[in-house]
Amino acid sequence: ERSRRTFCPHFRAKEDGVRAWQDGAEAALKEAVTATAIGREPLEAVQAAMKMLAPLFVTHNFLELDRLMQSTETLKAKKERHFEHQTECLFETLTALWPGTPRSERKIVAMVSIGCLKIGVGTWMEEGGTRPVTECLDEAFTALRHAI
Repeated sequence: ERSRRTFCPHFRAKEDGVRAWQDGAEAALKEAVTATAIGREPLEAVQAAMKMLAPLFVTHNFLELDRLMQSTETLKAKKERHFEHQTECLFETLTALWPGTPRSERKIVAMVSIGCLKIGVGTWMEEGGTRPVTECLDEAFTALRHAI
């Protein structure tokens, strides 16, 4: 209940607070990727977009939100569906911006980018937010490039 009082005082249920946070994420990512696309390859543009957005979403309230999202199986499942939806929205954005790139490449970029987001933000949370989230995101994308 603590998280409901501190994070969701304006919502009737925990799920409503989570939904409000998630609703703006896809549109923001689409706008950011579009803004960073010029002169960049898709993966590079997505990394730049995520670095631009992460400080806006990852605040002290984010740690509380993540604890809330881990508090029930229903919210954990919603969180995973949210990442799946982000992957699809990112794929659609990549398709609009780089239509000549093979479909499989756009799909891979969307999937691994969301994976890097999860890993980078996860690292930031594990460390208690002691480093900039952008540094954690860069590490995740660097690890990806080394792995391939």
